[in-house]
Amino acid sequence: MPGKSLLSKIKKIGHNIKYDWQVLRNAGIRMQGIYFDTMIAAYILNPGGRVYSLDGLAFEHFRKTMQKIEDLIGPKGKQGQLNMGQVDPKKVAYYAAEDADITWQLYEKFNKEIKKRKQEQVFFDIDMPIVEILGEMEQEGILLDSEFLKKL
Repeated sequence: MPGKSLLSKIKKIGHNIKYDWQVLRNAGIRMQGIYFDTMIAAYILNPGGRVYSLDGLAFEHFRKTMQKIEDLIGPKGKQGQLNMGQVDPKKVAYYAAEDADITWQLYEKFNKEIKKRKQEQVFFDIDMPIVEILGEMEQEGILLDSEFLKKL
């Protein structure tokens, strides 16, 4: 497949990209080319921060209030929420475009700041390569020796 190799070479930028990696993996798609996670970058730049969510960072850095997911699919609770397939595609498109736009803006800002602070090695050589490993670990789980732990 000619398109497959090209797509795998494109650098992927996201916010909490491990989640996207897991969703695609569950659909039988192996995401390749993970390059930059704005959530991880936010933590590297401000490890004592309180907010790492996309909407929280949008407000903190750009004073932008993003559309809430509950505005699209309804509130959590007994009524149940809609899935995205049940929502007007124009509303979903706006929501998705806003997420992509804010993620890109954060990428541009954080990438510059990481370079300015000379934190590229920590970010690109340590934190980003383990995104897929952590995703695998979360999906596969771990084996515990519960009897041993009880003795401890």
